[in-house]
Amino acid sequence: MIRLAALLALILGQSEEPAWELVAQDSTLTFAATYDDTPFDGVFETFDVEFRFDPEAADEADLRVTVDVRSVDTRNRDVDEALADPEWFDFSAHPQATYVASGAGEGKNRAFRMAGDLTIKGITRTIPIEFDWTVEGDSARVTGTARMRGDTEVNRLDFDVGTGEWEDPIVGHRVEVNFDLRLKR
Repeated sequence: MIRLAALLALILGQSEEPAWELVAQDSTLTFAATYDDTPFDGVFETFDVEFRFDPEAADEADLRVTVDVRSVDTRNRDVDEALADPEWFDFSAHPQATYVASGAGEGKNRAFRMAGDLTIKGITRTIPIEFDWTVEGDSARVTGTARMRGDTEVNRLDFDVGTGEWEDPIVGHRVEVNFDLRLKR
């Protein structure tokens, strides 16, 4: 039966490589923005990543990230409560954000680059990410861990985040997103 599955995967062009899965306790998804030209940052505490990636076949990569936006933490209770409102993330209607990308190529500032669909509040935009990839352990092809570090920048208004009175640039429109992920398979 295993030979049949391997043969079918080969015929259909599907890799036998298992997906890299998130080691949540060793991973971070953070953001940085400005309020009245003063930098502030935050973190999303709950998110999941599934990544099929082999640097030797980067063009066949598949990435899916799901973020529970309700898990945002800016270390400021008033800000965190405001982010739940419809003008911001609208937690009740849109509790998750997703990023889905296929195929990686050479990065400009980092080793690899992917362009994928970021969906926030039901609005989808193509956003590129760049990342570095490091395999840790001799047997990473079969079992092991890997580290994926990267970043991107988004305009929050492209996703209707911070609308109404918050469109005023007192809250910066550009938001830098950084990720440092430990993955295993």
